[in-house]
Amino acid sequence: MMLCAFDMSCLTSLRHSDLDILRRAHFDDPENPTKFSFISKKTDDDLTIYLVPEALDLYKKYVLIPTDGYAFPKKSNQKMNKNLKEIAELVGLTREVQVMQYSGKKPVYKTARLCDVIGTHAARRTFVVHALEEGMSPEMVMSFTGHEDYDTMKPYIALTDKKRQKALLNSFKM
Repeated sequence: MMLCAFDMSCLTSLRHSDLDILRRAHFDDPENPTKFSFISKKTDDDLTIYLVPEALDLYKKYVLIPTDGYAFPKKSNQKMNKNLKEIAELVGLTREVQVMQYSGKKPVYKTARLCDVIGTHAARRTFVVHALEEGMSPEMVMSFTGHEDYDTMKPYIALTDKKRQKALLNSFKM
């Protein structure tokens, strides 16, 4: 279930807290849905998420499993993060990355292994970065994620180095 939930978040932009409250009744057709609508737990935004085929396949894997009306079996964010870190280490995601945290208002940078800092929010970032790199406008991405303004999207947009590099290389072709 853990990887299914992470994959579903990558494909839909959902936070773990929203995936955790997602009910089968939120889907437009419980047997063969094309979308679901719900109110985000964190922001109280009314969101409609359309399902790509891979997300539909994940959903269908759990339709016959008793979940007390939830779309997926529930698992705490802490347990998900612990399991993600273990899996990331097992598959070799151990390269060093720079991590920024705040101490008050001051950013503090440190180096850590990727497997030690990965968490459920990486799935949401994956959705946003992939959508932007594939050409979806920030406004369109915001309609899926519930971000209300461009400033809250800045951390995600800054992560699209692949798109920046491609644009630079394309502009200097001879």
